[in-house]
Amino acid sequence: MRLFVTAALACALLACSTALALPPIPAYIKESLSDKPEYKAYVGQLAEAKDKCVSCHKPGLDKAKTKGHALNDFGQAMHKVLDDKGFMMAHKEKDAAKALKLFNEAWSKAIEEKNADGEKYGDLIRAGKLPGKNE
Repeated sequence: MRLFVTAALACALLACSTALALPPIPAYIKESLSDKPEYKAYVGQLAEAKDKCVSCHKPGLDKAKTKGHALNDFGQAMHKVLDDKGFMMAHKEKDAAKALKLFNEAWSKAIEEKNADGEKYGDLIRAGKLPGKNE
C-alpha cells in the first residue's frame, strides 16, 4: 500500500512540475531571435543575465511557491497567449519545429501588447531592454 501511495505521489508531482514552469523558454528565445538584427541587443543582454528567466519572471522569487509563478507583466502577457501544454508536449517529444512554432506564435502576439506605461513590449525588446517590470 505504501508503495502505491508513494508512486501516486511521485506521478502527481511530476505532472504538476511541468505546469509550474517552462524551463526551455530561454533556449527558444535564443534560437528564435539570435539571427534577427533588431533583437541583437536584447539577446545579448539576456545571455549575460545571471537569471535567464528575467524576461518573464521576477528575479529572486520561487516560481513554484509564488502566486502566479512570479510572472512579471510581460510573463503574464506571454502566458495568456502561449499554449503551454502543447509547447511542453512538443518540447518533451523533441519536436523542436512544433515547439518553436508555438513559441513564435505566442511571442509575436505578446510583443504587441502594451505595459501599464503604454509601451509595447516589442519596442522595449528591440531597444535592448528587458520587457517586464521586475521590481
